[in-house]
Amino acid sequence: MAASEIQAAQGQAGERLGEALRRVEETVAEVQASSGRIAELERRAGAAEREAARSAEMARNAAELETRMRQALSMEAAAAEQIAVAERRLIDFVVNR
Repeated sequence: MAASEIQAAQGQAGERLGEALRRVEETVAEVQASSGRIAELERRAGAAEREAARSAEMARNAAELETRMRQALSMEAAAAEQIAVAERRLIDFVVNR
């Protein structure tokens, strides 16, 4: 009987070992799948970061362009005022001659 008990114990140990190996393989597969998902998330995060940097640069450029346009409009208004003054002076000169 001792031999049959040893064989039964060995069979049970083999089954437990087989089950443990299956669980290890499943865990390894899950870790690999998680690693792939993490890599994809990291790739997306990097792309989002680059897009945010481009958007920030575009916003800075737009703000700078807006400032330059305001300056140009201000200079144009000042020039128009100077032209109007010069025209009035010319008209006064011609009329009062």
